[in-house]
Amino acid sequence: MKNSRFTRIAAALLLLTASACTSFIDEGAEESEAADNRPRTPGGIPYAKRCAKTQCQNECQAENAQECAECNSACWSIMTGGGSVSCVETCADACQPSCGYCSDDSPCVEATYDFDYPWREDAKSVSACHAAGACLRNPELCSNDSITMDPDMAVQYYSCKQAHCDWTDLPACLPPGGKLASQGRATGCYPEWVDATETYLNGLFHLMRPEVQATLAWCYSLGDCAEVRACADGAQYPYP
Repeated sequence: MKNSRFTRIAAALLLLTASACTSFIDEGAEESEAADNRPRTPGGIPYAKRCAKTQCQNECQAENAQECAECNSACWSIMTGGGSVSCVETCADACQPSCGYCSDDSPCVEATYDFDYPWREDAKSVSACHAAGACLRNPELCSNDSITMDPDMAVQYYSCKQAHCDWTDLPACLPPGGKLASQGRATGCYPEWVDATETYLNGLFHLMRPEVQATLAWCYSLGDCAEVRACADGAQYPYP
């Protein structure tokens, strides 16, 4: 009898274990399927488009800014007229962000693009970047940039920067050619780019991995300038 009881208990435990394993496998399969169903760029890079600001938040922030300005203006008049300075604290409260009541169904007016690049930082290019050190404009970005830059081309660039240590001469070590920045400027979405910026960025984008270049080219084809800029930012800076 005792053996039979233990047999039943063991069978029950085995059934529970199998059920838990099946559940775990199913959850893993669902997560994998969800990842596989993500939208992808023409170059095959998966991405997520998220809403960063809704119309309600936009309107609320504009109202907040107007109320804040009106309060500060009235307060200044009171103080310069010899009145109490207590309005300063009142206006400080009035100028605090207070847009928490916005509903989730408000139309999205500003989006972000998150690209899931398959690479991690490249040790060789990071090492070369650190060696160039102060010769770079932003040496603190070595690890991040190694994700989007082609490793071999990045090493050549950083080695050149060591020999040509003048961070004010930005194009000196960049490869010639490239047309991505020209494509971006042609969208009309970057009025701040002048000829020198275009030349520099053409060379800089030429250092990037082919898949990143293809992703940027796709971003520049989206048409709407808010989309173009959000997409290109996500493509160039996929790291937190």
